[in-house]
Order: sequence, then structure tokens, then C-alpha cells
Amino acid sequence: MEARLGVHKMKDGEKLDDHYFEMKRLVMGRDEDGDEVSSLVADYVEAADEIAANMAKSKYAGIIMSMVHAGKPVTEDAMLDAASSLSTSRPAVRKGLAYARSQLEIGRIIRPLGNGLWIKT
Repeated sequence: MEARLGVHKMKDGEKLDDHYFEMKRLVMGRDEDGDEVSSLVADYVEAADEIAANMAKSKYAGIIMSMVHAGKPVTEDAMLDAASSLSTSRPAVRKGLAYARSQLEIGRIIRPLGNGLWIKT
């Protein structure tokens, strides 16, 4: 299970970037009945922040992020149409989008829903 921590409203100061965590169940021991006593632990994922920072420089990642920002699923075809102005070579656009999607997925910023649909995590 993954979690994202973000600040949506702040009175003063600069906007903070989202931080990503891997949620893990940790067994602490057993109670008097022999049942497991456990807790949920948030393990910070540094790679996601690094990937997000690097991908912010990518024109393809920028298009993808602007499209999934609303939280609604976006098709790969819609991404291709939106990015078609970046290059006259459609195969180059497909390749750029595929790479950006893979990096954003590794960073747990977007995830596939299947059938060519993607959504922001």
C-alpha cells in the first residue's frame, strides 16, 4: 500500500512538494490470546521525490501530469493527441510518453488502470 502526503492549503510560506510513503504492516508481538499485535508503519520513499523532480523537467511528463491532475483517468491516446505538437514524428512522441509514464509509475506518481488508462495516485 502506498500513501502520498501533501499540503493542499497553507496560510504562509512556499508550496511544499508531495512526499511518498510505502505503508507496511509490522508485527509487534502477540497478545495474551496469541493473536498478532501489529502496527502500520510509513516508510519514506526517497526515489519518488527524485523521480518527480527529474520528471518536472520533461515536456512529456508535464503534459501527462497536467492531464491526470484532476484525478480522472486519462487514455494513452488522449496523451498522444495532447503531445503531438512536441514533435513531427509520432513514433518519437509515443516513445517520449512511454518513457515519461514509466518513470512516473516507478515514482508512484501515476498508475495504470488497464486498457490504456492512467490515473494520478
